[in-house]
Amino acid sequence: MQMVADVDLLPETGERVSAYVRSVAYPSPVIWHMHQGFEITVLLSGHYRRHFEGIVLNLEPGDVVLSPAWEPHGGEDTASDTLMLSVFFPPEFLGDEALGEVLWPTFFAAAPGDRPKVTSEEMRQQVLAVVAEIRREIEERDQGWLTALRLDVSRLLFILGRKWTAPTVGRNQLHVRLSDLARVGPAVSLVHARGGRPISLEEAAAACHLSPSRFSVLFRQSMGVSFGRYVLRSRLAYATRLLIAGDDSLDAIAEQLEFVDRSHLHHAFQKYYGCTPGDYRARRLLLVQ
Repeated sequence: MQMVADVDLLPETGERVSAYVRSVAYPSPVIWHMHQGFEITVLLSGHYRRHFEGIVLNLEPGDVVLSPAWEPHGGEDTASDTLMLSVFFPPEFLGDEALGEVLWPTFFAAAPGDRPKVTSEEMRQQVLAVVAEIRREIEERDQGWLTALRLDVSRLLFILGRKWTAPTVGRNQLHVRLSDLARVGPAVSLVHARGGRPISLEEAAAACHLSPSRFSVLFRQSMGVSFGRYVLRSRLAYATRLLIAGDDSLDAIAEQLEFVDRSHLHHAFQKYYGCTPGDYRARRLLLVQ
């Protein structure tokens, strides 16, 4: 992996913003991970698959994939010349920016297959033009580059969402504000502070000063998934870290993450990731050899 550009900090909040280009010299097995920032990745060359729960997106040059903060996902480079540009940012980076008729957090709260994407050759060329500007900014790091990056990211999301229609949730169209994300933020922080151990709905709601019923509705609208599902997938993501960080047995990992037993973790892991914990560990070890 090759980094072009480094990391900077938002002067207003101290939150991390990262923008880089990475190249892969060989095809790799699927690696699952999650990250704190919102992600925009554009494939520049080669072929790439992005795995989410229950869906795989096959990307061609000029395609864009969006991923919200703390969403477990897998990446699979399927060509020897894969090159992609990624930007990771906290929600404060864009603020309450309205991109057309929809606020930008709504793009990320939609299900992976429903998020804005490139739908025409004209849009693809527009995306690549903006990405060329982003790449120049992160390589040159000229004065004011972070402001330029913010404007370019907003432009990129505007292109993607200009003709996009937000999906409906129940009877209402999905619509997420930055303030909604902030209200459920304490629960998200609490989940990840637990290091993969479970947390109850009631405890999470109390951290946000909301009733359990109101918290459940707001969390699903803001994060695009129920709180129970969010906790489970976060725990499984922590399991992947433990599988590749050492040689602890599945029994030990299940006990540490407070699954009922080894079998419970095994079946949940296989259902989500499509492979057994042992297979996942073997793939990761194969990659680093």
